[in-house]
Amino acid sequence: MTIWVAEQYGEQDSKGSLEPGKLADLVILDKNPLKVDPMAIKNIKVVETIKEGVTICPVAAGVEKPLTDAQQNAAKTYSWRAEVCDMIGVNQAAHKQWTLTTLNDKEIVAEKSPTMKFEHGKLSVFGGINCLSGSYALVDNTVTMGSLVSTKMAGDPALMELEGTLAKALASVDAFQVSGDELTLSSNGTVVATFRSVQ
Repeated sequence: MTIWVAEQYGEQDSKGSLEPGKLADLVILDKNPLKVDPMAIKNIKVVETIKEGVTICPVAAGVEKPLTDAQQNAAKTYSWRAEVCDMIGVNQAAHKQWTLTTLNDKEIVAEKSPTMKFEHGKLSVFGGINCLSGSYALVDNTVTMGSLVSTKMAGDPALMELEGTLAKALASVDAFQVSGDELTLSSNGTVVATFRSVQ
């Protein structure tokens, strides 16, 4: 079933089947969906999720578990992990709309500042002209950002350049920090972008 999906996306060389050299992305279920009553399929539970050969849920033994004290330590920096990003009670960053305020140490002054929202592994950005979307996933405590797909509309050259610079910055992000209504994205310890939320 997964072979044809990978081929549709042009990823058949790295995904779709379990064989040497391909990414080991899979889930382990508590029941075989081919052997249970069809009406019981919805009750099957995911026991383990493996991404590129690494167990990401539940967190494997010896791997840092999702943080639970974020509300008491709001200014702490966290690894951009899927299970941390998407838990509202952990970091207060997911499921909000963030407006770009600085990019590569430059204050953003634009009629339509780019906005960003991320949740459940999906990233949505409105750059002022184009909508960009992509995905992110945790691999060994590092964020892997999928390529951003753009609506490819043309407009104000300055906004177009801003969108392109933001897309490049997002591709390099490996950590984030939330402090009140500010979200900071970093790459190798250097802040690449800051956002503000009014929610």
